[in-house]
Amino acid sequence: MLYVMVAVVTGRPGAGKSTLAPLIASALGRPLVTRDGIKEAMLKELGMDMAGDRGLALRATEAFFTEVLRIASLGDVVAEAAFQHGVWASRLAPVMEVAEVRVVLCEVPAELARSRWEERARRDPVFAAMHPDLPAEEYETPALDVPTLRVDTSDGYKPGLAEVAAFLRS
Repeated sequence: MLYVMVAVVTGRPGAGKSTLAPLIASALGRPLVTRDGIKEAMLKELGMDMAGDRGLALRATEAFFTEVLRIASLGDVVAEAAFQHGVWASRLAPVMEVAEVRVVLCEVPAELARSRWEERARRDPVFAAMHPDLPAEEYETPALDVPTLRVDTSDGYKPGLAEVAAFLRS
């Protein structure tokens, strides 16, 4: 049987997952799929006035999981999104049928995450349009029965990128 691994990089908005995920994908030499990347591509095609459309967000989520599942049928993939257990766990079930899922959970204090999110919204108009509302204070971390590594992204990465890559390769 072919061993396939899906590395789920997640955390609350502003936790650093969009910065860490490409580093992980590069270190592993694997493709990266991001939900926001898919939504951004859809907005470029449909127009930025669609940014707050709930239907577009749902279509982006559907496209995200379809693409993760498609790539996982071929080999390893790094998937990045702000997974919240109650919302996303059922969407991961089909992925878990074809691949071993490992979670890298980016963690920072809520106030630091919020300030990072606000700074990104100030400097990136596409991000601001895609996320018109401040993120909720509460974040429901994934509670899957899969190997999970918590990474403090407050100031660099603890554990470091080499340890994260080793966790995902093991």
